[in-house]
Amino acid sequence: MSVESLIRRRGMMKQSVVVNPLLLQPLTITFSKSATLAFWSSVGTNLITSMKIKINDGDWIQGVYSNDDWSWSFNNIVELSMSSGDVVQVKASGIWAVSANGGCYIYINTESSCTLSGNINSLVHGDNFVNATTIPDYALANVFSQEDTPKSIVDISGLLLPATSLGDHCYYRLFATASHITTVPELPATSLGQYCYYQMFLSCSALTTLPSILPATSLANYCYNNMFRGCSSITNAPVLPATTLVNYCYGGMFWSCSSLRYIKMMATDISATACLNNWVRSVGSGGTFVKNSSATWTTTGNSGVPSGWTIQTESA
Repeated sequence: MSVESLIRRRGMMKQSVVVNPLLLQPLTITFSKSATLAFWSSVGTNLITSMKIKINDGDWIQGVYSNDDWSWSFNNIVELSMSSGDVVQVKASGIWAVSANGGCYIYINTESSCTLSGNINSLVHGDNFVNATTIPDYALANVFSQEDTPKSIVDISGLLLPATSLGDHCYYRLFATASHITTVPELPATSLGQYCYYQMFLSCSALTTLPSILPATSLANYCYNNMFRGCSSITNAPVLPATTLVNYCYGGMFWSCSSLRYIKMMATDISATACLNNWVRSVGSGGTFVKNSSATWTTTGNSGVPSGWTIQTESA
């Protein structure tokens, strides 16, 4: 092959690499109704070293944190009045929580008023969010799950969570009780921390579409515990490829998913403490469970294969 041909071929290969534009977009909140937007701390402690927002086509505005009222202000305004059609982008550096139950959060007060899109990493990695692959411990715990915010969010299908390595509690209850969202974005992480997805979509009763797979094959204690509990509209679970389970990893994962009719779970070793405790309690009846053909475990009921479901086998 000639040098000219190699150059042309390399050029074509470069052109064929398509980058999702949402990966380059900071976390974006688009409003369809009038609402109030604010950024609060619930514990009076701020671990975010920098926060700035951009409203519509305006300039980036640097936020200022006040220890007196535990809030950020932008141009001296704490509670931002948003109108239908307004778009707000957010970049922050640092972490949002100091524990599983205390930290900072984004507050939106009007039900069914906004959608989330763009790259969630901009809430943690600031201007360097595009190539970030990690989410530290507690970094996004509870950010969208406090007060009126869960009822305000109607769509997260355009949101990217591209990190592949997750810290402990990092997505803890991130969208818990967000009762209007229907679609969960892809969750590509393969290195998991303890409690990383704990109750992430708890009681999201409108959810119908989940990722096709949760790809991690090495799990962490409590990593998926109660992740989709109370998601009463989902019918198919993501494929769960891990063959060795760990303590409490799937506990309560699909509890009260009353429409669920299909699970493919490839574990061969379920000896870890409470790894399947009540994971399929109150799921739908008459479903299909795909099991690893090498698995020898036979547990049925709330903590195994749902009672009355058809079992199929498949090699890992």
